[in-house]
Amino acid sequence: MSGLAHEQVFKVKCTIPLLPEPCIGVGISRKKAEQSAAELMLALLNKVNQ
Repeated sequence: MSGLAHEQVFKVKCTIPLLPEPCIGVGISRKKAEQSAAELMLALLNKVNQ
């Protein structure tokens, strides 16, 4: 988490041991950052499975 109290930015890392690097989600709330990281990971998994 970074930023002033009224402008906080949250970062969440989503990792899967079999993949070489994590996905980082950023959002104005923890929930939005988590959802962003999950969406990025899902897109990466779909790309890997094609």
